[in-house]
Amino acid sequence: MNRKKMIKKLALLTAMLFVTFLLAGCGSAGVATGSIKVQVVEVVDQSESVLTHAIVGVQNDGDSDSGAMIHRQYSKPNGQGNMYVFSDLPPGVTYNVYAEAFGYMNEDMDSQGYTMGGSAPNRIPDVATKRVRIEDGQDYFMKVFLKKNPNPSTGHIQGVVRGITPNEVGATGTPLANATVILVNNEGTTAWTAVTDSNGYYMINNVPIDPMGFYLGAFAANDQGPLQIYQPLEPTATTPETGSGTESRVYLVPGDTVTKHVYLLKTIIEPNFTYEGVIQAMVETTDGLPLDTSSTPIFATIFKDGDPYTTVRVGEGGLIEFQSLPISPTGVIYDKINVTSSFITNSPQSITFSALLTEHTKNYSVETPITVTLKTGQVSVTVNLSWAAGVTGSPRANFQTNVEGAQSGQPISITRPQTTGQATFTNVPIGKRKITCTYQGMESTTQSLLVNFSSTEDEVTVSTGTSSKTFTGSVTVNP
Repeated sequence: MNRKKMIKKLALLTAMLFVTFLLAGCGSAGVATGSIKVQVVEVVDQSESVLTHAIVGVQNDGDSDSGAMIHRQYSKPNGQGNMYVFSDLPPGVTYNVYAEAFGYMNEDMDSQGYTMGGSAPNRIPDVATKRVRIEDGQDYFMKVFLKKNPNPSTGHIQGVVRGITPNEVGATGTPLANATVILVNNEGTTAWTAVTDSNGYYMINNVPIDPMGFYLGAFAANDQGPLQIYQPLEPTATTPETGSGTESRVYLVPGDTVTKHVYLLKTIIEPNFTYEGVIQAMVETTDGLPLDTSSTPIFATIFKDGDPYTTVRVGEGGLIEFQSLPISPTGVIYDKINVTSSFITNSPQSITFSALLTEHTKNYSVETPITVTLKTGQVSVTVNLSWAAGVTGSPRANFQTNVEGAQSGQPISITRPQTTGQATFTNVPIGKRKITCTYQGMESTTQSLLVNFSSTEDEVTVSTGTSSKTFTGSVTVNP
């Protein structure tokens, strides 16, 4: 190839490269991504408050210029002003923006979205799912209105707790009786507890629907013998698995029952261990309320060498007693007790200590009691009386009412012609509580009267709100 031909060929190649770069630059010039910023607020009367525990997402509906599917979702705000920020969104795409939060429903009102680029606000009629089309380089701000759901839907969870060996599959495991099943919310707080029956079966009813889901776990009762201890677990919001690898995350459907089995791994304790150790502790309430563990099930878990070892039910008067604990010649360290119950505020409550149990030191008592704050409610007791036509004057019927767990009883007096009397008990520990109403006698009458009372004892489930019970009777002239 001569010199002239080589120069000509290089010049042609340089021109082609220049055109290619120019075309590439023209193709990208003017194309810029946009963003959508979303703020979720609760509507109360005429005021608003920002919600930071919602699930917010954007998804295109198939009309994008590129045809690519885009779906992004955040469970926590990731921008200033508690906003959920979806950035680097391709232009020429219409996105659906949605939001939901546990315990909330969509507000029946129009919401407003507007562009930060200066265009006029556009009204969006559907607050559950908003639609916005990203234009070149535009940023959009949206506000979603939610309100408290007055009638939250609930679901149910059931299943079987089984113990398995490393070589077993879950279906062939051993059902574990008296195992404690706990349900933990996304914030790591124990929400509900249950105890398995003789077949390892458990049932947790009426759990409010939470789009974030729950974590399910179990603690074995460790009553299968000293060489067959099933490893107890302590699920938290960061624990992804339960037992042999079964996924512990549970999502509920309104009105439905979800079946979720839990598997605990069997471990063999070293033969040089003996099982004569005993550790005792006490649970007390911070506000002096009676601790009735028969109506309020409370569970305690002891930690061995920093890991949860076994769980027992708290006994009468708040006594915690761990028996048949492994000890060794060199000593076994026990260092923490967790107290768990759906009836305790901020469950579980913990106490740390250091107990080294050896063959010579087999017993240990925790000196400082574990203090817990019980969730409380209010009970309203009403007595209704109907007076016979033959009753005259102003006789007064006296009654004595008591609520199990309340500080003291209260009298109710009904003077004719009144027909209703009421007593209110506050600061009552939640749970199933017995209510008694006893007729004490008549006053201020010369007539011989007879009071017929339908029931003097009943049971009511006390919630964190107000629970009510009505007793009914009648007064007649004694023949």
